[in-house]
Amino acid sequence: MKIQFTHKIALTLETICNDTHDLEFSGLGFVKTDIAHNKFVVYDFALLSIGSEVFTQIDPRNILPLMDRSDVANLKAWIHRHPVGNGRPGSHNWSNTDNTTIRETPLGSPPQFVRWALAVVRTPGGWVGRVDRYLPKQETVHLKVYPQLSVSEHQKIQKLLPQNKPLPLKRNGTFGWQLPMTHISQWYDPAIDAEEEYQRLLEIEKEEEEWERQMQEAIPANLLPMPEARSKNHRRPLWGRVFGGRP
Repeated sequence: MKIQFTHKIALTLETICNDTHDLEFSGLGFVKTDIAHNKFVVYDFALLSIGSEVFTQIDPRNILPLMDRSDVANLKAWIHRHPVGNGRPGSHNWSNTDNTTIRETPLGSPPQFVRWALAVVRTPGGWVGRVDRYLPKQETVHLKVYPQLSVSEHQKIQKLLPQNKPLPLKRNGTFGWQLPMTHISQWYDPAIDAEEEYQRLLEIEKEEEEWERQMQEAIPANLLPMPEARSKNHRRPLWGRVFGGRP
C-alpha cells in the first residue's frame, strides 16, 4: 500500500514548499482509492493555511467552499509541512500535535463520521504518509509517498552543501535571531525524537520573546523613541539610541 501524487499535485506541492521558504503550510487533498494497484491517489489539493516556522492552523471558514464540490466525498487527506522527520515512514515523523489532530479531529470532523483518512507531511527528508482507520477500531498504517527523491538522494544533496558557509540569520522580533527551517534540516539527525525537536523550537521562541520583554523593561523610559516617531517600524530608533547604530 502506498500514497501516489499525480504529477500535477507533486509539482504543485513542491512549488508551494519552494515559495513558502521556511514556513509551515497546510491544506486538504482529494483522494481516489485504486484497489487494483493497492494505492491511494491524491489528484487535487487546496492550500488553506501558511503559518510560522513551527506552527500552522487551518481556519474552518476556508474549508467551507470545498464542501460545495461534487467530489466532496473524496476529501480524505490532510497535507502539511513541518521541520522534523527524515522521510522514512514511521511514527517519528509525527508530533504529538499531529497525532492528536489525526486521531481526535481528522479533517476537522469526528472520527466516526470520517471512518478513514490520510495524512501526508513534508519532512526535511521528503514526503511520508499514513492512513488512519477509525472503525470498528482505530489503527494506523505508515506509508511511502510517490513520486519523490529517495532518502539516499536527499542525503547526497546534504553532503554537497557547503559545510563552512555562514548560515543566514533571520530577525525574530526586536532582539532575537533564528535560523531558517531549511538550515535546521541540514543538521537533522534521524535519532532525534520529532516531538522533542518540535518542543525545543517552541521553547527557543518563548525564550527569545521573554528576553526581549526583559530587555525592554530594563531600558530607561527617557531612551525610548518619542511617541511621534513610532510607526510600523517604531522599534528601529531604539537601536540607534541604545546601541549606537543599527545592527
